[in-house]
Amino acid sequence: MKQIITVNEDKCVGCNSCVRVCPVHANITRLKEGSKDEIVTTVDPKACINCGECVKACSHGARDYIDDIDILIDKLEKKDPIVLIVSSAIRTSFPKGKWRALLYWLRDIGNAKIYDVGYGADINAYMQHQYFERNPEAKLLTQQCPAVVNYVQMYRPELIKNLSPILSPEGCMAAYLRKYEKVREPMFLLSPCIAKSSEAAREQLFDYNVTFRRLEEFARSRKVNLNTPADFSFDGDLEGTIGRLYPMPGGMKNTLMMFNQELLIHTAEGPQTLYDRLERYAVTEEGKKPDVLDVLNCENGCNHGSATPSIVASLTEVESMMDSIAVQSVKDTQGKLLGFGKNKRFKDFDKTLKYEDFVTRYHSEELNRPAPTVADYNRIFQTMYKTDATSQNINCTACGYKSCHDMACAIFRGQNVRENCVNYLKHSLKDSYSQLKDVYDTCVEQISMINEISVEMQATQAQMKTSTDDISVKAEELSNNISRLQKFSQSCLEYYKDKKLENLTEADFAKMQQFIAAIGTMTQSYYEVAKEFADRSANIHEQIMTASEAVEALSQMSENLQEVVNSENASKSEPAPEPQSTMRDSIMFADLSKNRPSMVIHDDNGAEKNTTPLRVLDTDTENPPPAMVLHKDDDAKNPPPVMVLHKDDDEDKQTPPPVPVMVLHKDDDEDEQTPPPVPVMNHDDDTPDLPDDMLLVEGATRDPEEGTTSFEDALGSTGEFEGVGDMI
Repeated sequence: MKQIITVNEDKCVGCNSCVRVCPVHANITRLKEGSKDEIVTTVDPKACINCGECVKACSHGARDYIDDIDILIDKLEKKDPIVLIVSSAIRTSFPKGKWRALLYWLRDIGNAKIYDVGYGADINAYMQHQYFERNPEAKLLTQQCPAVVNYVQMYRPELIKNLSPILSPEGCMAAYLRKYEKVREPMFLLSPCIAKSSEAAREQLFDYNVTFRRLEEFARSRKVNLNTPADFSFDGDLEGTIGRLYPMPGGMKNTLMMFNQELLIHTAEGPQTLYDRLERYAVTEEGKKPDVLDVLNCENGCNHGSATPSIVASLTEVESMMDSIAVQSVKDTQGKLLGFGKNKRFKDFDKTLKYEDFVTRYHSEELNRPAPTVADYNRIFQTMYKTDATSQNINCTACGYKSCHDMACAIFRGQNVRENCVNYLKHSLKDSYSQLKDVYDTCVEQISMINEISVEMQATQAQMKTSTDDISVKAEELSNNISRLQKFSQSCLEYYKDKKLENLTEADFAKMQQFIAAIGTMTQSYYEVAKEFADRSANIHEQIMTASEAVEALSQMSENLQEVVNSENASKSEPAPEPQSTMRDSIMFADLSKNRPSMVIHDDNGAEKNTTPLRVLDTDTENPPPAMVLHKDDDAKNPPPVMVLHKDDDEDKQTPPPVPVMVLHKDDDEDEQTPPPVPVMNHDDDTPDLPDDMLLVEGATRDPEEGTTSFEDALGSTGEFEGVGDMI
């Protein structure tokens, strides 16, 4: 079926008003694209009977309909010849003579012939009477309402046999004009009914349907004053009589009773009662059905149809107008005032009209809607937190359906979603609250741990600063000792440089022994300072490991918190944001394995050799460890806070320097000057291998029994050997 009802999804707020009023559940409620909680309700055109109830119920402007107003305007402006057939409800839709002004204006701006559908209603009443005369046992369901016909064809095809085969008043008028007046021009129906568009498509007697609401909007857009009195009359003198009563509830009943007062006629109007009545009618035995069931979709008939204008008459005014029309119609039809006798117009119909020209046929258009089984209901109820009979029969109707089972059936058919159920939302909120509480508790716990670790890190940082300061002191002490040793050596050199071996006296050899003893004392002192230096370095290493473990813990907590936040953000349409940078992102450690931190080993060219567990410096004085270098590998302008500990020399080299030396430098700074090399002693054999310019110094003796002469005693407070001046 052609889609007539439209939906503006941007205006839909998911209030379920349209679902509530739809008599056939032709709505499809779904989640908005990219959302997990906002819903939108659209129309299934294959299931819609175009009753227009959802359009009237929507207070947000999301529902509308399509008619043929644009085609009418185009033909009026082009002055194309057209025919307008006008529903009798125009008298109440544009009351107080406004309808005459409107039709006069339409005729004036275009090239149209205008006829009253009331005349077609007279034909319909006459042909209904003819049908009963031919089928006295018939049980008739009236057919003037296209929404009812759509319902029967789609949802109750077994009632097609009861549908009156006579064309609707609009169909009868169109058939009369086509077959008896030989009208060939495009034909427009002006009506208060949205569903008449589907009748136009089904019967193909009139071509277009234009609603009174759109006509009012059109007239306002052209600033037409409908209050201006107009001298208008229908073409062909074909104005209705008793047929003008059809727009009111029970209108057909009143007309049929004029022909046969013995007929048992029941009425049903309004979607809230009509379709339930039709369901009962369908299962009622034929012999127990009334002779006629006169039905209209709209509660107040066509006078307050699905597309009436804003200026439509009130119900009280409508009733008054219908009463006047009824009285006048009876007088005109029976001819009491004119003295022509009973049913004058219908006697004319006996002579001029053929019954077969006003008969139609209906075809089943039954929808194939699957029905859920008990297992299906239970499965769906489980997903909706409805686990017992009580919760499965709450029937609050907030979803728009009359019962929880109707809602579950709609979900089964793909016409609704559980997120549209209040009970589901309540339980989901409880679950969400519980989850949020867990998240809150987790966040509080993690933040507390972060605070504790932060305090520990501050303490570790202070310890590292203290240790670093101590290392600086020891490094300065080493440098001073080396400087004093160099001065001592220079003094010895100056003393012995001009002496020849054969000229050396016993005193000279004694002083040389003293110098050698002093060298030993200095070396021992050097190693003691170096050992303490190594101990300090080991302490810093332990503090670095502690800091790295703390940072790793902080990073893990940050990731845990981010995972918790992401789990909550997963319910939103937008993807969860990337986790923010953590301390681990800015502080890089070589390896934070499960066992212990590691360090990256580089060769002298800066290439990474391997990653090995970080180890404490060896403090064995007989096999002193290799030198250790702390440097920044990146750009000196924007270096990341990365600490890399590596060996400057090849690990395979078997002759490491005897003294551990710490050098602080930047590998990427070409201009950075490294400290000069330190003079070393080679102890490969028993004989000291002294430099050519090395002198012995008096006073540096080393007697095993007396102990070691102190470094200060050997060098003196000035760092020079006392008595050298006397010997020079």
